Amino acid sequence: MGRALWLWGLLFLFCGIVSGYELPGYGSKYFMPDEEAVTPHIKWLKPSAQQPLRVLFLGYRANGGFREIVEISQRMDIKYDVFASDTPYNYVQPHYALPPNITTEFYDKILKEKLSGNYDVIVSGISWNVLPLWAKYELLKKIKEGTNFLFYQRTAQDTDEYLTRATTNQVPLNLQFVFPYRALPAFGKYRSFDEFVKASFACYSFGKGKIFIIKNYVAGSAMHFLCPVRTTKTALETDYSDYDYYLAFIIRAILWASDRQPECTLTGPDYVMVDYGRQININFNVESQKEKSVSYNFVVRKKSGEEVFNDEKNLKLNSGNNNLLLNFDNLPAGSYYVDVWIKSGGKVIDFGSCFLEVSSQQDIEKIEMNRSYRKSDTISGKIVLKQQPENGLILKIQHRDNFGRLLQQKTLTVDSREINFTLLPVSYLTVVNNVNTQLIKGGKVIAEKNQKFLISDIEPVDDFRSILWCGPIDTAYPSFYLYKIYYDSGIDTIYPQFSDMIPLANLNFIGICDSVTWFFADRKSPRDPSDHVRVPCLNDPQVLQKIADGLNKDIDKVKDFSVCEFTMGDELHFSPAGYELCFCPYCVKKFQEFIQQEYTTIQNLNKEYNSHYNSFSEVQPVTYQDAMKNPDLIPLWVDYRRCMESVWAGSYQYAADVIRKKIPYARVGYEGTDAEINTFKAADFYKLMNAINLNGDYTRPFIDYAVKDFAQPNSLVSFGWTGGYSFCRESKLFNYYFPWRNLFKGATGGFMWTGFPGQLMSTTASDFSFYDFFKVTLAQLNEIKSGVGKMFMESQRECDQTAILYSASSVHMATLSPKFPMMAEVLDSIVTVMEDTQRQFKIISYKQLEEGILNTGNFKFLYLPFAQALSQKEASEIINFVRNGGTVIADLRPGVCDGHGKPYSTGILDEIFGVSQNTSDRSGGKKANIEIGDTSFPSKLPTTIVDTNLKVTTGQALGSADGVPVLITNTYGKGRGILLNFSMKEYASVKGELEKGKLQVNAENALLLKDFCDKLWTFAGNKKKITISPDVPGLKMYRYNAGNNMYLGILQEVDDSIAEKQYKAQITLPENYYVYDTREGKFIGYINVIKTEIIPIKPKVYSLLPYRVTGINLSVPETVRQGTEFSYSAEIVATSTPGFHVFNICLISPSGEEIKYYTKNLAAKNGKIQDKISLALDEQIGLWKIKVKDVSTGTVVEKTFNVK
Repeated sequence: MGRALWLWGLLFLFCGIVSGYELPGYGSKYFMPDEEAVTPHIKWLKPSAQQPLRVLFLGYRANGGFREIVEISQRMDIKYDVFASDTPYNYVQPHYALPPNITTEFYDKILKEKLSGNYDVIVSGISWNVLPLWAKYELLKKIKEGTNFLFYQRTAQDTDEYLTRATTNQVPLNLQFVFPYRALPAFGKYRSFDEFVKASFACYSFGKGKIFIIKNYVAGSAMHFLCPVRTTKTALETDYSDYDYYLAFIIRAILWASDRQPECTLTGPDYVMVDYGRQININFNVESQKEKSVSYNFVVRKKSGEEVFNDEKNLKLNSGNNNLLLNFDNLPAGSYYVDVWIKSGGKVIDFGSCFLEVSSQQDIEKIEMNRSYRKSDTISGKIVLKQQPENGLILKIQHRDNFGRLLQQKTLTVDSREINFTLLPVSYLTVVNNVNTQLIKGGKVIAEKNQKFLISDIEPVDDFRSILWCGPIDTAYPSFYLYKIYYDSGIDTIYPQFSDMIPLANLNFIGICDSVTWFFADRKSPRDPSDHVRVPCLNDPQVLQKIADGLNKDIDKVKDFSVCEFTMGDELHFSPAGYELCFCPYCVKKFQEFIQQEYTTIQNLNKEYNSHYNSFSEVQPVTYQDAMKNPDLIPLWVDYRRCMESVWAGSYQYAADVIRKKIPYARVGYEGTDAEINTFKAADFYKLMNAINLNGDYTRPFIDYAVKDFAQPNSLVSFGWTGGYSFCRESKLFNYYFPWRNLFKGATGGFMWTGFPGQLMSTTASDFSFYDFFKVTLAQLNEIKSGVGKMFMESQRECDQTAILYSASSVHMATLSPKFPMMAEVLDSIVTVMEDTQRQFKIISYKQLEEGILNTGNFKFLYLPFAQALSQKEASEIINFVRNGGTVIADLRPGVCDGHGKPYSTGILDEIFGVSQNTSDRSGGKKANIEIGDTSFPSKLPTTIVDTNLKVTTGQALGSADGVPVLITNTYGKGRGILLNFSMKEYASVKGELEKGKLQVNAENALLLKDFCDKLWTFAGNKKKITISPDVPGLKMYRYNAGNNMYLGILQEVDDSIAEKQYKAQITLPENYYVYDTREGKFIGYINVIKTEIIPIKPKVYSLLPYRVTGINLSVPETVRQGTEFSYSAEIVATSTPGFHVFNICLISPSGEEIKYYTKNLAAKNGKIQDKISLALDEQIGLWKIKVKDVSTGTVVEKTFNVK
């Protein structure tokens, strides 16, 4: 009772005008919608003959809550302000990414300012009980003083004692407007206009103001701030024009709530039904307050939204009622909207719409077709009429794709109620296609019907991809337009939740297999460390059957839509944290099979394990602690971890096999994982990438390269995510830098989080426009997609004849060697410092090493990062490699044990390095100060870990660390071994990473290690192929080859404070090339020194060619007929025989529009292409232009052809 007295008795006066707010990274769009994103709309009351209404919207930000405000503003003249809660039900919603200044108190401040303004009406689409108590009081006070309030009430319970008391005095309704409620799914149940009004509207007087309520339909969430949501139909079956009429209903409600009356009022029938064959006459009434000359505009459109008739005429109004007769020729049987505007001087006085149905005895009942077809299929179907046909009927059949292109048409004689038809295969550009059938007599269309069908085997284009995480909101009409915005922006793929809106917007889709995601992560939480059974177990036959059943269910949902790329889920893991899994009976049995295949006989196993087993079935797993206590158990422990790696990779292979039974060419994998190199994660990257061909990992220095170098051909891979993360919003440099780094590392696509409009960490504002930071990302991606991406994808990354070994067994041995570095630190540091010293490399696996890749891969240098575990076969390959002239460099304890972790009696590579290692003692690691006596190197290095047990035999130590020999060099055969005997693990952690906001490229210890590594590789004979002077901070250089052509990518990873700083530099090439600045499309010269300015926010791409491109010969026919396929060819003209090129092809219509769906990038082997383009039957007639651009040089040629 006390709170009620407080609310009704307390008076506050808030002063001030509405001020703008901004949130770092998001800008003002976080608080206020922007009208940058324009969607299709009918301008019901725009421009208005009256002054714009002043409106305060009480809305919400999440899931596109702002969008409907923009949709209203597109259709009516208003001046508006907005206060937004986080969701329709939460004032401030807790979220891990919620900025610290977004608090209840901050929102209170904004709302107080907004409520202090003067408005014609306040409109609310949030729950009444979202508002704080003080705000309810202020709002009711404002209403009582004369400001009207329009409120969407979700349910009868969406109220409280205060609103209930304010809505006791109901006002009779007297609403008169022309509205096609019967055509709309949310309102079609009402039998009359009066019933519709009484159910949907209510009005209450409160003091000098009124409270208007709209109700009894589902809205108020997920993009539908006020409008009814889409109901049962799929996107393919939806008439999106319905949304325009729902918004007309909301505009009527706002006008009603504002007490704004037009000087002329339109009334008339809301529903008209006529028989085919009669002229259509619809009588409306225009009530005018005075004599007035006006015009009336009326538009007839199909229920689908397609306009079929538009006319405008003048009308002289008398004071009072005036008859307005609309008459027009008969229409085919079907459903239509008839829209009418009364205008003065081009401005709208009033408007209305009625629902028109035209019926005919001669009508099309249905079109029977398969849901989907393959590209090569002949499409067959059946058209069924409602009754036996009369004489003289014909059927016209048109096949259009989802761009509206007419692909084929035919006319059939109608001689029965059922008419079979076929359509031949064509060159398909879209998954969604449409068959339109028209029943015609005497040249006039009696009836028509449409049927959509799908093509199920259109694969994504073989080019760089832009992939956005965005789940559809199926019930929201604007969702479709959001996807169209994404398509138009250059995004080509959506992930992970499916809706048929996605292919309807001509986007690709990568499916997350929801039915099986649960199986691809350990689900037991909390977990006792002594519990070693994974839940679920991936060797349990019942689990495997559930995975197969779930995958088949998921695939069947989407395969008709040409979906052929699938992930098992996001952020998956074999085991969380450091838990040892899985010791269940199924996994133990799998392990016993694994070791039997590995050792063949139990005697061989006993020899390795120093054990006395009688059969493989006796062997049981041991824990990490067991292995640490008893060294004899190490091989058993290592083998079990290797087996679990096979299980984890095998589960993906199993999933891929299931999927490929239905879609043989499917890409299968995962994304958002691979964040660390860890024994217990069971992630052997070589095994994994042999099982999957889709991987959108979270970027880590070593893993990125391992994924790329182990990837199967035509894999979809990306190295890190961009989008709306804090480092994307807060860094000036990141969005310029990251897409190019991703490409230069070898990515074939870029994953982005997230597209949910208005969500924290989204790329997209609640109003569907992009945040400014994301526009930068999109600009980079679209440039990459214009051909540069294809150029790098089709080329090979140079490796400077240098291999870096990935040894999965050594990862496990590092785990058993706690005195020494963790393997993740070692691997990340070596690839980072290699990048920073402009040396390139290839990651090779233990398996590839055994198979002889050092000989077949043309390598001269091998780096062994903490490679303790080497099989005899691996060691033999290394020894032969060095004996024949190769150079091997190792950091710590190379080859002290075999591939199972059993110590060799002496280090198996000791002779190569000229040292003696204590193979069984893993406790010799300690920190020491490094001093080097050879003047080829820095004299001192940062304190790091050394192996104190190492002794020098034939080698020469060039330095020492507190008495321990370091930097030992030794000649062996024709080659050389170099053993550092210390770790460079600190490099990556000291330097930091841009995306983690801790980048220190000039940190003293990082510079020392970088200088050492640079000189080490020079000392080893691996000199830089390309040099740059003076030294540019954070410089990374990526070289790719396509035959004799070289492509050079240059970028800087630096702190944001110098993101726009210019660095003058000279890039020295190994010889003269014809050099082109590819991004600028400029020829620089025939030179071996490039004088340039390097700017962090503008990564560079140079093409270095052994010839100069002087032009492109383009051959195109002079005349092409509509509906035909024409051939064209393009060929590089150069000073010598050209090599590989990429052409960007685009077609420009006679109206000057570049036609996006004809744009493509083509690989030109030997500088030549021969290609075909299929034109539509209704292609625009006139002079077209084809433009061909050589991506590497910027050379462009254009030719015209005449479409007749």
